[in-house]
Amino acid sequence: MEKYCINSWAQIVELLNSDIKTGISENYCEAIRLKYGTNKIDLPSGNGLYKHVLNVLRQKAVIIYIIITTILFVFRFYLFGGISALMIISNLIIIIMHTTKRDKEIGVLEKLNSADAVVIRDGIQKIITAEELVMGDIVRFNRDSVIPADLRIISAKDIKVDEKSITGETFHKEKFESKIIGLISSLADMKNILFKGSVIKSGDGLGIVIATGNFTQLGKILAMLTYASNRKHNFGAMISKFLEKYLLIYFLGIVVIGSYFIYTGQDVLKNYICTALFALGCCPFAIISNIIFKSVVKRFLKENIEIINFSVFNLIKDVNILFLDKVGAISKKEMIVKKIFINNVISTSDSYLKEITFDRIIEISLICNNAIYNASDDSGKGELDELAFLSYAAKKKVYKAAIDSRNLRTLEIPMDSDKRFLTVVSKFDRRYRANTRGNVDDVLEQCKYIMIEGVERELIDEYKAIIKDTDMNLSIEGLITEGFAYRNFSYEPSKDENIESNMVFVGIIGLENPLEENLENSINRIKDKAIVPILFTEESKLSAITNGKKANIIRNDNQVVAGIELDSLNHQELRDLLCRVRVFCRVNPEIKSKIVSLFIKDGHKVATTGENLGDLPALNLSNVGIGKGKASVMVKRLCDVYIQENYLDGFFKIRDFSRIFDKNIDRFFKIYFITILSELLVLLGCLIMGQTESLDFWNILVINGILFVPLSLIILLKSGRDISNNEIIMRASILSIITMISIYKVDGKEATLIPLTIISMGILLFTLFNSNVSIRRSSNELVMGIVSFLIIIISVVGAILINNILPRDIIVIELVASVIFFIILEILTKKWQNSLMR
Repeated sequence: MEKYCINSWAQIVELLNSDIKTGISENYCEAIRLKYGTNKIDLPSGNGLYKHVLNVLRQKAVIIYIIITTILFVFRFYLFGGISALMIISNLIIIIMHTTKRDKEIGVLEKLNSADAVVIRDGIQKIITAEELVMGDIVRFNRDSVIPADLRIISAKDIKVDEKSITGETFHKEKFESKIIGLISSLADMKNILFKGSVIKSGDGLGIVIATGNFTQLGKILAMLTYASNRKHNFGAMISKFLEKYLLIYFLGIVVIGSYFIYTGQDVLKNYICTALFALGCCPFAIISNIIFKSVVKRFLKENIEIINFSVFNLIKDVNILFLDKVGAISKKEMIVKKIFINNVISTSDSYLKEITFDRIIEISLICNNAIYNASDDSGKGELDELAFLSYAAKKKVYKAAIDSRNLRTLEIPMDSDKRFLTVVSKFDRRYRANTRGNVDDVLEQCKYIMIEGVERELIDEYKAIIKDTDMNLSIEGLITEGFAYRNFSYEPSKDENIESNMVFVGIIGLENPLEENLENSINRIKDKAIVPILFTEESKLSAITNGKKANIIRNDNQVVAGIELDSLNHQELRDLLCRVRVFCRVNPEIKSKIVSLFIKDGHKVATTGENLGDLPALNLSNVGIGKGKASVMVKRLCDVYIQENYLDGFFKIRDFSRIFDKNIDRFFKIYFITILSELLVLLGCLIMGQTESLDFWNILVINGILFVPLSLIILLKSGRDISNNEIIMRASILSIITMISIYKVDGKEATLIPLTIISMGILLFTLFNSNVSIRRSSNELVMGIVSFLIIIISVVGAILINNILPRDIIVIELVASVIFFIILEILTKKWQNSLMR
């Protein structure tokens, strides 16, 4: 890409065998397309449905369920097989819908492939789709045009372009056609290149295509994004591992026992074998997962945390490097005017000097200002520094509306990466003034004079030294400094002349970005979790050192490095530097993503924050990408989680929940397999006792297929006590023994009521006590407990009515006694657990 910048446009046109007047010939387009590729960016939405189906069918758990369903159909248990098949199909549909939806989040960029472009081919200007563009095409563009490919500018007339999607810079950049002389260290330095996906905000011009499709800068970003997205969406795989852990053992056990009975010629017993297989195959795991997913997302939305990638709960618990942006993490989203340097004197913001120099610096701060502020309630919208100037001026009874009414804005020269100051030309009293605000050193370089007590004097070296020392001292205090200057004109200056020269330096305003009150606790909380905090900030290096020490992030000055220092480092030098640096100031998105990638290559688990599309490479390279603040729609869709405010607190809320959730998933499967094991033991016991009626289709469907839906909401969303493998065996044994004792010598359909009641009530009580659900206060978990109880009651009553059963008194007594026994058991177990904890 650099070769296109450092050579003239004429050389580039010649290099690509094109012509500025006639463009590329239609006859050669196909050959060029075959050589360099199409201008289409490959997006995941084109993967095809069959690939998602195949990926799901490869999972061991799904294979086992298909085998179970097949066996049920082979043995002519069509109802059992039909229900199992329905569960498999519903699970497949939900999983595939979730996967395809994730791919379509990136697929919204498809419009970039189908946009129109104005080209010159064979000397004729025509409109074609962006996808038809080839290397060497001559492209015309004007205001509001979306650039269809990477272009080297041939001619440019007052071009301003929005490149936020590529470089991450929020201000509009001026572009030109001249070749660049000097070092090109980042995409932001390529001022004669227009990138695919950027938008022309003003002006028009002509360019030649130098990169298409996946080879454009946007294509490279999206390729990185797609790779990282596929790598990070692993929550489904994690659930499958939990399920496979026990499912395979139970399945093989049933198959072995069933094979023995069939081999010995006991075909009559295959009813029990198929019932056991149905018990494994009728739980709607995907439906439960979908309900839990929506419940968790809704819970976090109430706290202004949007979960985009549910895998974040699996990824975040292992994070050991946390990249933070200063504002919103360790400092508040506000700035305050703290000190003012004018007339070679520093004064506090409380002072009010009614004299020309003070009035001038306040006036410039309001003219070079695009924020909106409401003094009545101290609220506003805009950049933090601009809001601080408006607030300070309002306290001094100076208002932007009044200043603007006397100073008509005629021209604005924006800030960019090379010129870190902005200038607004205004008309007042038939004269014109260029008002400038920005980085102190950069503003000072444009000045030949200084205003002292309202008088313009020559800016001698002594004054320059005082200004630089003051800037340094204010930065050491942790303040963010901005310089102010102006230049008067007796005529209306044009943009073609060097307006930003021979200026008059007015002074410096020092802004404080207050640190959070509970900052010490927040940083200690990070470090206590064995996480290393690394800070990105836009302040100067001196200010970053001061605030880094206040925040207890650094101890030594050499732990802070500025972005400009990193530009000249090679890969190994940068890698060595990262071992000690904990604060990076004024780092562009390109360097930021390189820093993140180096930490990941060293085996660290990284979480990164960002707001704009320029941050996407870093967000997606990291294990956890956190969108924050005023993140664009695209960033919200493609990061892992979006936290609107106080994202550090939000990070810990997600992390703490992930650890609980991980344990709850384990608890869910253990409680589920306690149920399965107890059912299998009951079936086996009934075989041994010669009991012809025990667990039937209705019992299994109610317990495993219906009851576990509300139970899952209790188990997965409420923290509880860990369950050991020994406890699985013990609990299942108790449930099965009590059930078999109650069934013993009970004939007919009455026997089916016993396992339905005892196993379901035993599992419900165990879940409620294990999850510490209190009946004394209302909660969602208690509601789900009541729903579960009603399901059991309705199911028992339904079984009685369907089978026309009139339960004998002894059976009712047995069932009530069993439930009381389980309640006493759970109370005693809980007291015993509490005594152990003491």
